[in-house]
Amino acid sequence: MQASQDLYPLIDYVNFKGEGTDPAETALDKETGERQGWGLKQVLLKMNGTANEPMAVLAEFADAAQFVLLQRIRRR
Repeated sequence: MQASQDLYPLIDYVNFKGEGTDPAETALDKETGERQGWGLKQVLLKMNGTANEPMAVLAEFADAAQFVLLQRIRRR
């Protein structure tokens, strides 16, 4: 949030995918047997948080979101 004045990507992701803290926002991973979420929490945890440049942070957020959502698709 500090790298950008625009919170739109965070708000948009929460509105469409959730915060990632609700057990209802999880799916069973058939390989591990554990429940995995796809909300904002999981995206933020996937980010490494080392970038400071706003466009780099946005790109990292987009890459992490893509990874989390592709995992969700594979678990269906």
